[in-house]
Amino acid sequence: MSRKYFMAMLIIIALVLTISCSNSSNPKHRSPVFAIYLVKDMKTSVAAQISIDDLTLEDEPILTENDLVSYSWKDHKLKLCKSAIKRVPKGIPLDGKPFVVVVNGDRAYLGALWARASSLIADIPVMFFEGDYLTIEPNYPSGQINAKDDPRNNKQVYNALRGTGKLIE
Repeated sequence: MSRKYFMAMLIIIALVLTISCSNSSNPKHRSPVFAIYLVKDMKTSVAAQISIDDLTLEDEPILTENDLVSYSWKDHKLKLCKSAIKRVPKGIPLDGKPFVVVVNGDRAYLGALWARASSLIADIPVMFFEGDYLTIEPNYPSGQINAKDDPRNNKQVYNALRGTGKLIE
């Protein structure tokens, strides 16, 4: 094998590896499998009246599948890694902070980060921060809801979390 041929092959291999790595491992080019985005500049009560597809989301998610240690499907309890805990907003207003769960780029459902001290009613899923867990309840105050009407029981969300290996059934 000639030296020129060998060098040409090395250059081609290096280019192929560079291109494939830059497209697949760069988070800016790949959307998360599971993500939670805050709704930009909107109150929860207003966001709940708008089509989920018309909501403007923040540019970056507050959480992705990479931030999860586990997700318990039975009680919708998310165990977070330490670095993710720091990114969860603190000081939630009493009327909540709306978010959207996004799966493979598709919007699954609207919810709101909520304060336990709130006396307001929420007819959408609410998420509470407790230690290194987030718990998503079907509404607030948490009441019985028909399983088929519970937006948390979204099949896309279930399949995405199962695919990550972080789902606890």
